[in-house]
Amino acid sequence: MKKFFKWFFIISSILILSILIGLGFYVSSVYSNAKKLKLNEETLSLQSLKINIYDNDNNLINEDNEIDKNYKSIDNINENTKNAFISTEDKNFYNHKGISYKRIIKAGINNIRYRKLKEGASTITQQLVKNTFLSSEKTFERKIKEIALAQKIENRFTKDQILEKYLNVIYFGNSCYGIENASNYYFSKSAKDLSLEEASLLAGVIKSPSRYSPIKKSENCLKRRNLVLNEMYKDGKISLVDYTKAKNKKISLNINNSVKNKLNSFSQASIDEA
Repeated sequence: MKKFFKWFFIISSILILSILIGLGFYVSSVYSNAKKLKLNEETLSLQSLKINIYDNDNNLINEDNEIDKNYKSIDNINENTKNAFISTEDKNFYNHKGISYKRIIKAGINNIRYRKLKEGASTITQQLVKNTFLSSEKTFERKIKEIALAQKIENRFTKDQILEKYLNVIYFGNSCYGIENASNYYFSKSAKDLSLEEASLLAGVIKSPSRYSPIKKSENCLKRRNLVLNEMYKDGKISLVDYTKAKNKKISLNINNSVKNKLNSFSQASIDEA
């Protein structure tokens, strides 16, 4: 019996070691190839976005669905707005080099615990890569590519430049891409004029624009906004007085339909469902 367990242990150890070595070669290969990918800087800061819609036979529906993004420089975005996104999406944004190992380990543990890819641990830089270069599919290979490209971006741009590009590409629901478009649509004002509670609302929406829609899911949106405010307070970005005052305010929108992108009805329905 002892001999059996001895050989079982040896064979199991060899198998586990072989799997780990194979996984290491796989990760190294994907990472190496990803580092060779060309980083198109224009893609990171395009002034407009083109959405292509295909029919069920995978044929392109030839219709114009150009979306104006109203690119806004970081100098025209106030501190509360920047801090709202950093506190919610990437607390250590100014301290890491594109990836957060601590968040990756934590997300890995939670994914094993829930037995599914529940968390991605993406930094703001990684989110920028995902939104401009890669798809949103949750695969191991895509995550490795995301990490490699995030490191390339960190080596080429300053933190403020990365944050600027990020704020100008993220989706806020209702065909609003970028902080300026969202601010103009939901509050009829420029991003530089957003109040603390308005900035916190927009920072909360991006996690799931449909689930936290201030128009259709106001109760969810309010809870999410207050969560953002709480994170800002815990990070020392706002005072207790400002936190309490903003938290007790109701959601107040000033919808400006004149700035909403004019998409044809089929395209709009497809995008909303997607």
